[in-house]
Formats: sequence, C-alpha cells, structure tokens
Amino acid sequence: MFRRKTRNTPGPRAVTPADPEVGRLQAEIGAKQREAAELESDLVESQESLAAFEREFEARVGIYARRLTELRAQVESAHRAAFRRMWESRPHAPPYVDVAEQFRRAWQHTPTGEPPRPPRDVPAEVEAQIKILYRDLARRYHPDLAPDEAEREWRTPRMAAVNVAYAARDLTTLQALAMAQDDVSLPAPRFDTRAALIASLQRESARLEELIARLEKELDSLTNSPALQLQLDAKLARRAGRDLLGEIAGEIQREIEYLESELRRS
Repeated sequence: MFRRKTRNTPGPRAVTPADPEVGRLQAEIGAKQREAAELESDLVESQESLAAFEREFEARVGIYARRLTELRAQVESAHRAAFRRMWESRPHAPPYVDVAEQFRRAWQHTPTGEPPRPPRDVPAEVEAQIKILYRDLARRYHPDLAPDEAEREWRTPRMAAVNVAYAARDLTTLQALAMAQDDVSLPAPRFDTRAALIASLQRESARLEELIARLEKELDSLTNSPALQLQLDAKLARRAGRDLLGEIAGEIQREIEYLESELRRS
C-alpha cells in the first residue's frame, strides 16, 4: 500500500527574534509550510503515477472492457425482447412496459471531456532532477502557503508556470524558474502591538494546520481508491513474474467469446 514518506529533513533555520513566543510561532509556521509543500508534491506525484497507470489500463484492457459492456447490453436487450415476445403471445395480455429500460434512460450518465495529454518520456536521471526541482519550487511558490492574499496573487502565476513545465517534463524551464530572482516588493505586514503580531502568527499556524489536514485527507483518499489498489496489485504481480493486466484482459476476452456465442444462439 502507498504510504506518505516520513521526512525529518530540517528546512532553512529562521533567525529567532528577541521575543521567544514570536520566534516559536515563526518556527512552527516554517515547519508547517515545509510539511504542506511536501504533501502537495506527494499528492501531485501520486496523481500523476495513477494517471499513467490508467492510460496503460485503457490501452491494454479498456477496449475489451468497453466491448464487454456493449455485449452485456446486447444480451440483456435480447433477453428482454424474448420476454416481450413471450408476454405478448399470451391471450389478453396487458400492454408490455419495459420498466428497466425506462429507468436506465432516465438515470444513465455518460462522462464527457478529453483525457489529459500524457507527459513525454524522459530518462530516469532527468525525471529525478525534475521531481527535486518541482518540490523546491512548490515550497517557494505554492499559493496555499501564502500568508495573505497579496502574496497569494504574487505566487499563483509563478506556480502555474511551474506546473506547466512539470507536466511537460521541461527540465530547462524548471531550472530557469529555480534560478530566477524573485522581484517581489510586497509590503511587510505591520502590527501595532505584540499581541496583534502573535494573534496573526497563531491564525497563520492554524490555517496551515487545516491545509495539512485537507492534503492528508486527499492523499489518504487517493491511497484507498480502487484504481490505486489495482496499480499496486499490478506492481506486486509484476515482481512475481505475472502480468495482471494481461490476465484481466484474457478473462474479459473469454467472457466476450461466451456472450458472442449466446447472442448467435438468440
């Protein structure tokens, strides 16, 4: 099962101000920012890995799964037609109503939209560099880590550029973004009293705590999804010398053959 890795790597040490409580809160916020950034990166990488597996599943199994769904519908339709003929052959039979078909038409939902384009293949060493850069840039620019709306607006387009480069596996652009100097000139917040400063830091710490909880929930939900479980099963099978997707495709093909023969008999 996929588990988020535990990290003990400390981030940059902040300069502790003279006020111990302010220093404690600032250190706490820094640690939570790093944890949230790592969670964001874990989530993106997990989603990307799952998307790659889903593309493989679609290429190897999807065509048979769709054919099987189509055949099941045809067989069911043939059975309903046979039942209808039997019903209408009865003397004085009331009009036939296909309740199941009416219900299906009323509630059927077909998803729409094009699947995202897969990223281009890159060598393993380049992929490793890309992931390291992405994590560093996410810590630097992710809008969710901004303490206020002004900084969020400043971070958002920069994170968008990082995401585009990461999705395209564009190492050169990611390196350029990492080397770029931040031309940020946001005014530092000013507080009239120590109590106001501490209250602001406490609010930011609580906000980051909520963000971490949300990200952990999303990651756990992804970890427990049927698709990810199938991906892990396929990996374990591959280590044992088995091709799980090939086995699934084979089972579906056998059911397809059976249903096709049943249709020919009907």
